[in-house]
Amino acid sequence: ALDTMASTCPVVKAQLRRTPDGTDTVLVVHNFSDSAQSECTLGLASSPLAEGSLTATDLLTGDAADPMPVRAGGAIEDYQPLQTIAPRQTVILSLTP
Repeated sequence: ALDTMASTCPVVKAQLRRTPDGTDTVLVVHNFSDSAQSECTLGLASSPLAEGSLTATDLLTGDAADPMPVRAGGAIEDYQPLQTIAPRQTVILSLTP
């Protein structure tokens, strides 16, 4: 499944991707701009994710990102995975309970 998340930075796009059985979830974030973007937050009105907090880990570097809080109904509000996203950067975060 694929859900496009809302972003407070118009040039930053994000998609939440889940395997059909729901066992693996990743967040793909891309900055389409030629300049760095700071303090961008992401949101999603609802999703099949369980309420709680998900650990976020960069699949390329292994670095930790801020945990993703999931509210009732799978809602995600004001999630800021990274302080700054570099120009033309794509980040893929693995999300685990």
